[in-house]
Amino acid sequence: MTALERATAGSVRSAHVAHFLPPDWGRIAQLATPALERSTRDASAPHLLILVPDAAAAVALARALSRLPAAEGRRIVAATSASRTKRLLAAGPAQVVIGSSAILAPVVASTALKLDQVGTVFFAAADELDADDADLATILTEVPKTATRVLTALEASPAVEALLERHLHKARRIVDDVVPAEQETPTDGVTNVRFLSVGGAPADALPQVLDEVDAPTATIVVTDDASAVAARAILRAIGSDNDTLARVTNGEVAANTTLVVTLGIPTGTVWAGIVAAKPAQVVAIIAPRQRAALQLLAGESPVVPFAARSAVLKARAYDARARAELRDLLSAGVPQREVLALEPLLGEF
Repeated sequence: MTALERATAGSVRSAHVAHFLPPDWGRIAQLATPALERSTRDASAPHLLILVPDAAAAVALARALSRLPAAEGRRIVAATSASRTKRLLAAGPAQVVIGSSAILAPVVASTALKLDQVGTVFFAAADELDADDADLATILTEVPKTATRVLTALEASPAVEALLERHLHKARRIVDDVVPAEQETPTDGVTNVRFLSVGGAPADALPQVLDEVDAPTATIVVTDDASAVAARAILRAIGSDNDTLARVTNGEVAANTTLVVTLGIPTGTVWAGIVAAKPAQVVAIIAPRQRAALQLLAGESPVVPFAARSAVLKARAYDARARAELRDLLSAGVPQREVLALEPLLGEF
């Protein structure tokens, strides 16, 4: 019996499910599709409630959900503040509500958000949620006990285990393709792995990476169709739509490619293919919360930040200006009073 089978043994009848995968909103939206499809378009109250760590996550997941065919005709509300959420719900019913417990709790307390018709509660990116959160408890007391509960997290950390025990008891556990299988190519085949953290769409940062590395051949690995469309649009805009210079793929990487850029976190199987191709460099354009998932993929290989030369030169120029200002100040005469105030610190450090 495998570890996963042992973890789920005796709980196969549970309606609750825990999915272990990276915090990728596109993949999480796919997991929410069945619940979205079960909601009726003319429902007067939410059928699907999705709890996320913060307002930025609510917007990102709402955007990913809205692109799905199942979202057609259904209103999705991303709660970014309590007051604005109240106004949005007062303007008309929503079938899906996404938000953090801190924002949704006061909306529920004011009765602007009624949860008595919720059929599925989704805990998205549960690594960042707190099982002891009072706001979370307030929200869940209003959800019908018959509602199905679904959780996504990168790993079964102690915090995630506490959430599972308290709110998804005996949930079935499904481990996604998070790391390469042991029998496949070792993950330490790529030694130059860097990451660029972005707050917006990963594809928008493509020109920065391509200009900085200036590789003769580049492969852009995407995690979904939407990312592929965005990547190809960016490449066309900068004149790199010729496949001989840069090509977009959902996993296939030619051997000895100079540069591989991943938009988001690829699956373990795709990562194994990247490693097997032995590229000279790999740059992952990711959201800050995906950093741990990237390191999990890379295994023992060091993962370092992607620092563009322009940013380094800008920092050095700033330091040079600061030194010049200090030099002018000291040339005019040492400010005795300020130096005396700093003297105790000089002794300590």
